[in-house]
Amino acid sequence: MRLVEWRIYNELAEANDRTCQIMNYFRCPHGEGWRELVQDGHDAYRLWEEIKWYDTHWNRSISYTPAASEMKWYHYDEPPIMDVKSCEDIIRASDR
Repeated sequence: MRLVEWRIYNELAEANDRTCQIMNYFRCPHGEGWRELVQDGHDAYRLWEEIKWYDTHWNRSISYTPAASEMKWYHYDEPPIMDVKSCEDIIRASDR
């Protein structure tokens, strides 16, 4: 899943292996494009959070077991909607 996370930020959000340590947008080397970059990063972050939520609720974990009262919210025995280890499958699922 780490490769999928990297591809979401790097390819979908178009980071293209760039990092920026500047925290002051007045000094941003991208000029007015900083707003779009921040929005793309935020959208990628939200997508990644949804993928992690999906993975938690559809795929069993060896390190986490939900409480019995919460099991109604988990879909462990249902067929998966997407493969969280495939960026292409995630993109296809998000296009639906």
